[in-house]
Amino acid sequence: FVMHTYIMTVHASSRQTPFFLTHGREATLPVDVMLDRLRERPMVPIADYVENVKRQLSEGTEFARKSLERAHNTQKQQFDKRRSEKSFSVNDKVLVYSPYIPEGMSPKFVHPWRGPFVVTKVLSDVNYQVALMERPDKVDVVHVEKMKLYPVEDRVITTRAKRRRAQEIFDASLQRGDDGHAPVMENIRNSDESKGKDKVVTRRNEPNTVEPANDLTPGDVSDSEDDAAVDDELEYEVEKVIGHRTHKGVTQYRVKWRHFPVSQATWEPEDALANAQEALDRYLERPMTKRQAAGKRRAQ
Repeated sequence: FVMHTYIMTVHASSRQTPFFLTHGREATLPVDVMLDRLRERPMVPIADYVENVKRQLSEGTEFARKSLERAHNTQKQQFDKRRSEKSFSVNDKVLVYSPYIPEGMSPKFVHPWRGPFVVTKVLSDVNYQVALMERPDKVDVVHVEKMKLYPVEDRVITTRAKRRRAQEIFDASLQRGDDGHAPVMENIRNSDESKGKDKVVTRRNEPNTVEPANDLTPGDVSDSEDDAAVDDELEYEVEKVIGHRTHKGVTQYRVKWRHFPVSQATWEPEDALANAQEALDRYLERPMTKRQAAGKRRAQ
């Protein structure tokens, strides 16, 4: 019944039914037999019937061709509205869209843009040959719509450091024996560069979101030249305080970290924000009603 319904349905693009385009006439349905509609059709010689079918097939095919062409142009116009002209050159660092979700991983923890890759060859205006920076011998051909420039200004994090941070978070959770919702945080003194600035740099562990080592994100690099910069301490800058709560009798504040989305904001105890006193004061200076509303909303 599904196939019969499909071939008897007028398609939006061709404006014809598949049955008519195949046989030059509409199908005879059971209802036609029940209502004796066949007798209403005039009897014609076989030769005239054949010519009539051929004519209808020709006219139907031409009509479908024009309808498909109009539909194609309409779809192209709609696609071009969302498309932006972009091109890449050899040696450009790019990210490639690859929404592959490894087995056992949540889509929330898998970044769809992988890389960085380097453009090794321009095949055409829309096709490029790229290679993974850590494996130059492995090349692939990618369409321009699945590429974007690698944001070199992003924070540099190595995959080795990510694995180490994940292990630190796991070990700290075992030592605390809690649910792991309050990441371990250790204050460090402001560097000379941060003096006089509005924000304060602190050190913290990232939320417990472990990604596979071979799934590079826009902030990842495969080079080992920056390992020394992140081997000992990772520094993060407090952007603002966006909420508060009381957890196990301890007042905690929800911290929005610079260069990280709000979804990765973490709950930190008040004494852990000693180096971010200005950001905390700005939050406390807000009217009590707004702070209470923010605290309830963030705690949910």
